[in-house]
Amino acid sequence: MPFVSQTADERSCPACAGKTYHHFANENIDSDKFSEFTYASRKQPEFMCLRLVRCHDCDLVYAPTPPSSNSLQSAYSEAAYDSGPEAECAAESYAKALNPHLVELKQRNAAVDVGAGSGALIPWLVSCGFQTALGIEPSRAAIDAASPSVQALLR
Repeated sequence: MPFVSQTADERSCPACAGKTYHHFANENIDSDKFSEFTYASRKQPEFMCLRLVRCHDCDLVYAPTPPSSNSLQSAYSEAAYDSGPEAECAAESYAKALNPHLVELKQRNAAVDVGAGSGALIPWLVSCGFQTALGIEPSRAAIDAASPSVQALLR
């Protein structure tokens, strides 16, 4: 498919600021499939997506017309949470994947878990010697599901 130039209402590639792309996937949004779990982690997938393009310059796949920050903030903050056991298993997997790379860190001043859910990874980060360990989580339900000792470390 030929390369297309970015139009006025589209953003440039978020990785390299490229302005040309080619088609990757058509938009597939069905509002009848939206539920309190649409923006929750570890849920049944709805197989929906925004229109996606692949940057001509760096090959990043991205949505050239994403939802507004306000709409995403609202959707994620209101997302349901029901993945406690799955979150613990995911944290174990992340810890195993990260552990070999910790030896390369000379200092362990701070670690941030973005998309922290109920903060299952944070105690492991603390046990690895990080002076500060925080989680960023937009879902209020996920933060409420965290243990009291971890809740204070979630933003």
